[in-house]
Amino acid sequence: MPLEEIENMTWAEFQLRSYGFWEDRKFLMYMTREVSYEVHGLNYMLGKKRPPRKNRFWDIEGKSQGLEDKKIKAMEKALLEYRKRTNG
Repeated sequence: MPLEEIENMTWAEFQLRSYGFWEDRKFLMYMTREVSYEVHGLNYMLGKKRPPRKNRFWDIEGKSQGLEDKKIKAMEKALLEYRKRTNG
């Protein structure tokens, strides 16, 4: 889209086009996740374990719970102690 068209857009039109752009990107991410998940699921084909759920495998909406700050700090502390023991 030429810059002149963007400059002449109303705010409402810009918002609509922006929303459409992000929805298109989200759709492409969903399709990529589907293919990636199917390929990842092949690793579990002969085993007894089941693959993780799709949202746990690749969360697109950002709704899954990540690590809490306490857990991250504990992991960093443990890593520093490990490095001290192995390097010192």
